[in-house]
Amino acid sequence: MEKFRKALYVAIAAAVLVTVACGVYMFVFSGAMDGAADSTASAASNEETASGSAAVGSSDTAGISSASSQAASDAQQASSSSGSAHTHMWRTEEKTVDVPAVTHTETVTTPGEDIVEYHTVCDDCGAYLDSQAALESHYRNYPSHAKNGYTIGVPVVTGQKPGKTETKTVVDSPATTKTVTVKTCTICGAVEEEG
Repeated sequence: MEKFRKALYVAIAAAVLVTVACGVYMFVFSGAMDGAADSTASAASNEETASGSAAVGSSDTAGISSASSQAASDAQQASSSSGSAHTHMWRTEEKTVDVPAVTHTETVTTPGEDIVEYHTVCDDCGAYLDSQAALESHYRNYPSHAKNGYTIGVPVVTGQKPGKTETKTVVDSPATTKTVTVKTCTICGAVEEEG
């Protein structure tokens, strides 16, 4: 009967250790902070050690304490290794993001315009004869020009207005939206975006 009772205590202690170790493992790998996992694991092992030694005789206390210390050590190693290397546990969601328009600027120069004046011109020498007095004076001074006559309303370019230079934006592709898949690691919080 004594052997049976010892075996029962050891089996109960082992079951408690496995349960605590599983709980610590789930706590650490569910995204909780490593420090919180360490303190929970050591608190759980301290409680287990205290309850196990109260329930079991003094001869079994050393075996349960060493087993509980081993479980706490394993939990601490699992939590410290989860921060440096682990397999990502991804949670995915789709979201819509704005894609800005693709544009470029072009410089457009509009050429200047000619400044045009209209004159009455001597057909022989090209002198401007814009008034009746100028016409009579010209033909008095140059009687040979009178036989060729004159032309009214001849356009004469007297200068040029400056051109305009403008910068305008040209849209290569308009703004739009697209759907992307965002993956977030539930353990370390790493984020990856696809699409």
